[in-house]
Parts: sequence; C-alpha cells; structure tokens
Amino acid sequence: MTRLLIGNDANPLLRKRAGVGWWVQRLVWFARAGDVLVMPVRPEDDYLRYATSLTGTPLESLTIVVPPGADAQSPALTAANLGDPLLHDAVRQALAGRTIENVMPLWPDPSIAELARALRAESALPGYGFIREGGGFLVNSKSFFRAIAGGVDAPLAPGGSFSDREGAEQAIMDALDRGESIMVKKTYWSGGAGNEVLSADPDVNPLGARGLVVVSDRAEVRAYLNDNWDWLTHGGTHEFVVERFYPNSTAHYCEFLITDDESVPAGEGAINSTPLGGDQMLPGMGHNEEIIPSPTLTDAQRKKLVEGGHRLCEPLRLMGYRGRCSPDAIVTEDGEVVFTEFNGRITASTHTYSVIGDQIVGPGYGRDRLLVSHCWSEDWYTPSFQAAVETITEAGLAYDPSTRKGVIFISALDRHNTLIHCVVAENVDEAREYEKQMDPLFTRHAAA
Repeated sequence: MTRLLIGNDANPLLRKRAGVGWWVQRLVWFARAGDVLVMPVRPEDDYLRYATSLTGTPLESLTIVVPPGADAQSPALTAANLGDPLLHDAVRQALAGRTIENVMPLWPDPSIAELARALRAESALPGYGFIREGGGFLVNSKSFFRAIAGGVDAPLAPGGSFSDREGAEQAIMDALDRGESIMVKKTYWSGGAGNEVLSADPDVNPLGARGLVVVSDRAEVRAYLNDNWDWLTHGGTHEFVVERFYPNSTAHYCEFLITDDESVPAGEGAINSTPLGGDQMLPGMGHNEEIIPSPTLTDAQRKKLVEGGHRLCEPLRLMGYRGRCSPDAIVTEDGEVVFTEFNGRITASTHTYSVIGDQIVGPGYGRDRLLVSHCWSEDWYTPSFQAAVETITEAGLAYDPSTRKGVIFISALDRHNTLIHCVVAENVDEAREYEKQMDPLFTRHAAA
C-alpha cells in the first residue's frame, strides 16, 4: 500500500506556535515501507534513522517531499503551499506512477481535501467530503462538543456557549453565587492555553488552564469580559464556553478510531498538567505529561470513559468524520466522570500509544508495561539528536527490546535543542526512577 502522510500542524485557530516544523516530525513514527511523507522541513538523518530503527520501517523505502520554497525559519504546511502546483508535481514525481491508497494528515484541514483532489486521490482520503466542507473545525470546536455531548447525554460540566457578554456575565455570576469556580474556554485553542479559571478563591489551582483570575463581584466579571472579549471570541468571530471548574480533579482521555463502520477505542491515558513558561505556551498550567494507560481509574470510571467517549464519537461517524478523535474527561473529587472536550485529529498522544505502545512495546503493553510520555520538553539541552541518544545509551537508560523498558525520544530536536521523551516501565515509580537518572545527564538550557 502506498500512503501519503502529511505533516500539517493544527489550523492557526487552534494553535499559533513558532517553529512547528520540529513538532510535526512525529509523522515519521507512523511511516511504513513505501510511504511518501509531505513535511514542512526534512527531518535530520539521525532522527529518521532512530525512529525507523525502532519501528522497523526501511528508511530507504521512504520518500520525503518538502514544498518548494518552504520557509526554513518558520516551517509549516499551509493552505498556500499545500495548494502549490509545484508541490503537486513533486508528490507525483515521488509516487513514480504508484496509486495513492490512503491519505493521512495530522489535521483535517480543507486544504488536505484540495490536495487529494489535485492528485486525483479523493477516495484515498477517509472522510473526504466532510473535510472538504470544513468539518475539521467542527470536530475540534469546544462549543460544538458541548452540543454533541448534550445531545447524546454524556456527562458534561454545567455551563454553556456564549456569543453575548450579558449571557456570559450572568452565567459566571450564577456560578460564583453558588460558590463555584468557572473555566472559560476559547472555542478553538489547544493544550490548555485557551482556558482561564475565574474564581473568588485566590488559592484555586488552575489545572488545565493558562492561569487564574480572581473575581469577586459583577463589576470585576464585567471588566474581565470587556478586557478579554477579543481574545475569548477570536476577534469576535466565535462563541466561547463558560463551564463549572472542578478543583482537584484528574484529567483523562480515551482516543477512538472512527471508521465507516464503527468507533473503536484505540488508547487511553491520564493527563497531568504542570507549569509552563517561556514561549512554549502561554504562562500558566498546561498539559505536559501523560501516563498511558491511566493508572488511577477504577474499572467503573474506565467503563464510563469508554462508553461516554463512544457516544460522543458515533454522531461524528454518522456525519462523515473519519480518523482519530480523542474525547477528554475529568474525574472529580467525588469520583464522577465529566467530559470536557473532544479533539478530532491526530493528537500528541496518537503516536505514543499506537506506535510506541502497540507496535514497539507490543503484547503486554497496558498490562505489564505503561508509558510516561511528555508533550513538552523538560528543557534538557543536547548539542545534537545523536548526542542525546548516545548519552542515554551509555548510561544504560535507552529502550531495550529484550526487557521492554527504557527511554525513547519521541520528537525531533526543537528550536532550543531540547527533546521530548517517553519512558517505558512496569509502573510509574520505575518510570520516575528512569527520569531521576536522566536529569543529571543533561543541562537544563542551551548556553546563550
């Protein structure tokens, strides 16, 4: 099978992040023999050799196409360069007469459907019609999620979606009058950077949000909305979500693969949030670490997560969406499962559970082995990708197929020469021990 894999980052509505070229290089983990990969920048050879040596993909069988005239300083696959006839010609040349049997983008943007049409590969793109008409925006919208969740009776935090200040102000005041905290969410953003917590309690920990805003009366709520209206509404173009915030909850996901016939659970994990600073993301508390599968869920909670996630995904399947969808949920202090959003795209988790877990660790993954994966770097600086691999190998920490334990680097070098890693271990404590041993091997920041 000849597949066309496309390393496009999320639409700018969801995420505006500098230097995304390194981030989308996770596409390499999905590559199989004979694939053609369209990427904003060619990955360095050391990273390519490392990833394909673990997956068993013959590196020489892959063809990587970079758009002609791509900006090396700010690499990204945009609608403009994906629609460039020169790129289309380069892909045709890479195919060398082979028929595209499957098109797999990281993000279901309409430009992907246009590329498939230009290559006469519409039937190879699952959900072509849905993607062509902008359906990718729906399956990544927090407001649309609430409508679907309400329609299928999935457990949902009290709240609503608002495009008017008066309605949002009253909803926030009603919650504050009940002694509750509130999370406001931009309809399109990711990683917690589009969320803020509003509370009268200055000690609330704003997990899953970029920060806490203390408000105690209507005047302060009104001032907050006035000052942040443009940010909350994407410049007045979209509604935003106001919903109850549950302090001291834990976050989880269950990702599904949606096909023509069914929505199948594919992987689940716990999401831990830690402070994020610098220019990685907006300051605050953000999604940083995953433990796959979730070690703290009870059987009953896991069942609710899977069953509720299935109810959320089935309407998307009937609408024509095909691909990965990750419903996210929290478990409150009272042990209740409450869904918070879904993400209809290949997420930061997909390659970790479906390639590192299912393929590399293999049988027993999820039972006798778990993964502790980081979605952002620990600021462990390395002079080169190969130097980092040699460092953990010499320390005896690199992943060992014979023991099915160890450290795997799951990203290319970012623009700060730091790496994202995943630890395969028997339990969380063992994974923490691996990381404890890694820490002194790397400096925290590159020299100025």
